[in-house]
Amino acid sequence: MTGYSRNETKTDFGTLVVELKAWNHRYCNVTVRVPDSLSRFEYQIQSAIRNRVSRGQVQASIELVEGASTSTQYPVVNIKLAEQYYEQLLQLQKALGFIDETSVFLLVQLPGVLTTQEEVLDEKEVWLALQPLLESALDRLETTKQTEGAAMLEEIQQRLQSIQFLTEAIESASANLVEAAHARLEARLNELFEGRVEIDPDRLAVEAGVIAARSDITEELVRLDSHCSQ
Repeated sequence: MTGYSRNETKTDFGTLVVELKAWNHRYCNVTVRVPDSLSRFEYQIQSAIRNRVSRGQVQASIELVEGASTSTQYPVVNIKLAEQYYEQLLQLQKALGFIDETSVFLLVQLPGVLTTQEEVLDEKEVWLALQPLLESALDRLETTKQTEGAAMLEEIQQRLQSIQFLTEAIESASANLVEAAHARLEARLNELFEGRVEIDPDRLAVEAGVIAARSDITEELVRLDSHCSQ
C-alpha cells in the first residue's frame, strides 16, 4: 500500500521534521535522507522503520530547522592569521605609499579569518527527541496504508461478487447445452438439404452430443468459482 505522513516537534536544538513516503515494492527497501548534523542516526532510523514495515519502498526524510535562538553554528576568529594578514598589509602599505588604514572589516573578509563551525549535538538528547517523533510518523503512515487497503479490499470484493454473479448466469445458460446444440444442428441440416434428405434422429443426437461435449465449460466454471473463493 502507498502511504504518507509528516510529523514535527520543537526542541532545544531546533525543530525536527520527519516525513515518510511509502509505495508498493516486492521487498522491504528503506532509504533515509538526513542532514550532515544527523548523519550518525541514519542506521538507527533505518532499523526503526524496518521493525515496523515488512514490505514496500519507504523513503524517510529527516530535517532539522534551526531558529535564531537554536542555531548550532557559531563564528570562529583566527586571530593569529588576522595578525599575519595585518603585518603583510602594513608592509604593502609602506611599500606602495598608501595612507589608508587597515580596518577590522577588511581583515574579516580575508580568507580564513572569520569562519563558522557547527556545534556537536548531544547524541542522547537528539535521539530522545527523534525516536518518538519517528514512531508517531510510522503510526500515521500505517493508518494511511490501512485506509487505502480497506478501499481496495472493498473494490476487490465488489468485483468478486460481479464475477460470481456472472458465473452463475453462465452456468444457468449452459444447462441446456445438448438440447441447444441439437436444435441448431437440426436447423442447419434442414437448411442445407431443404428437406430432400431424411435426418436420422439417433445420428443427430450423437453429433449434437459431441458438439455439446466440446463446448462443455463445467471445468472452467468450477475453476473460476474456486479462484473467487480463494
